[in-house]
Amino acid sequence: MKASDLQGRAVVSLKEAKIEGRVDDVLLDLPARRVRGVRLKGVLFFGGQTIMDSLIVSIGTDAITIQEPQGAPPEKDTKDLVLLSQVIGTRLVSHAGTLLGMVRDVLIDPAQLQITGFEIEGIEPQTTGLWILHADPRLVYGKDLIVVPNDLAPGGQNSPPAPVS
Repeated sequence: MKASDLQGRAVVSLKEAKIEGRVDDVLLDLPARRVRGVRLKGVLFFGGQTIMDSLIVSIGTDAITIQEPQGAPPEKDTKDLVLLSQVIGTRLVSHAGTLLGMVRDVLIDPAQLQITGFEIEGIEPQTTGLWILHADPRLVYGKDLIVVPNDLAPGGQNSPPAPVS
């Protein structure tokens, strides 16, 4: 599933039997390849509530269920996380220095809250179109770039791009 599919999805408290809000963004831990939580839509100029992964019971087709809402998580729990909205548009470059494209979406396993890959929009002739980059521990994540080992880049030995239809 695409992480962006979570945006707008209702978050339901099982203990209180009520909708706590709707997902505005997804919190990601890229090096650990994990979904760490969701941020709910805020009101006017106020940011929304953050629901950490420890509270998530299930990600269903229509709603995300949680045990019960809690106060804001400590800053130490969120300081190294990035938002999906910050990852989309991030450029990828290979170890060889070839610009491969940019992140169009993040692919997740909703049952395990794992990042499984990235949907990439290629921008060079050899990478034109959409392709999937599998989440790999050798990817290096920076603020503005993701660095991809050559063998994972399109045309590399271990991972030819999987076209997206």
